[in-house]
Amino acid sequence: MSDKVRINRMFVVFAALTLLWAGVIFVLSAQNGAESSGLSGSISESLIGSFIHGEGFDAALFRERVVYIFNMVLRKIAHAGIYFILGALSYIAASNTRAKKTAPFASYLFCVLYASSDELHQYFVPGRSCMFYDVIIDALGAAAGIFIVYIILKHADKRKRAKKTAAGV
Repeated sequence: MSDKVRINRMFVVFAALTLLWAGVIFVLSAQNGAESSGLSGSISESLIGSFIHGEGFDAALFRERVVYIFNMVLRKIAHAGIYFILGALSYIAASNTRAKKTAPFASYLFCVLYASSDELHQYFVPGRSCMFYDVIIDALGAAAGIFIVYIILKHADKRKRAKKTAAGV
């Protein structure tokens, strides 16, 4: 099998995975406010609630505030993580095209545009809102995913070239 065929297959596989992941993001964004908050809230309550015990109004209020703050942080980490994956997948797809040099920029632009359209989509979902700083968090997550995969691919390419040189090829 020629390298050209392998590269095309890699592009197709990772482009499909990118679109599939974008679909997952769309479905999560289509959840109304109560569903979305309920999902992250139950995770936060399970993780934090078991650590904070006590009785009385102060303990209950403290627990509620800690769970609320943890839930907000968890939601922002989830935003970054979801777009970390989108950035990584889209970069792998883009790096398997002839435009390797522009792959980081193209995949980052795709992720930022998708994050922007995702926030706009949420504006029309009951109980959800469109927040610019979520786009910033998404963009940072995508950039991290692209950067990590870029480093991994550069390292793998360097090792591959070193092996060829050592083998005298």
